[in-house]
Amino acid sequence: MAWNRILILLAGVLLSGSAIATDGIESEAERLARLAALGDQNGLRLMLDSGVSPMLQEPRHGATALHNAAAQGHLKLVQLLLERGASLASEDHTGATPLIYAAYQGRTAIIELLLKHGAAVDHLPAAGPTAMTAACLRGHEAIVRLLLQAGAAPELADANGLTPRAAAELGARAGIIALIVQAERESAQ
Repeated sequence: MAWNRILILLAGVLLSGSAIATDGIESEAERLARLAALGDQNGLRLMLDSGVSPMLQEPRHGATALHNAAAQGHLKLVQLLLERGASLASEDHTGATPLIYAAYQGRTAIIELLLKHGAAVDHLPAAGPTAMTAACLRGHEAIVRLLLQAGAAPELADANGLTPRAAAELGARAGIIALIVQAERESAQ
């Protein structure tokens, strides 16, 4: 059984065309996260088929394969990982979830999929932005609109005390500011 798993993992590395980490040792978690970031569906599928858990966190940042696939916009990989049991609530070392990664990078289709599967729209990480604050900071108006439609609180401050409105004002993002002001009015009624 162990040899079978080793052969499958080796085949995944060879098929992905990816090199082993520079120190010569790459953990399963690191390899899984790397394959997800690169969009290597075959390599990722081989690892998952060999019994590797989609919940493994790479040690440096604590990101899972789902975090990386979401951040890079690999929709098919996000779907595969969710089918194989990846958690929408998994947190990296700062407390950020895959939804926050996708919001920061402006991955609209990924946000839609994660919300459809029940991602927590108002998750408050221990450090860093919420999904809404990340989208406001980066100027992703379509994502702000999606998050508000999904019930995101327009006044929720992140771990640093930054509200979505303040984040939008930092970037002078008039369209986003207008969306948030409207949402704040509606939530006050």
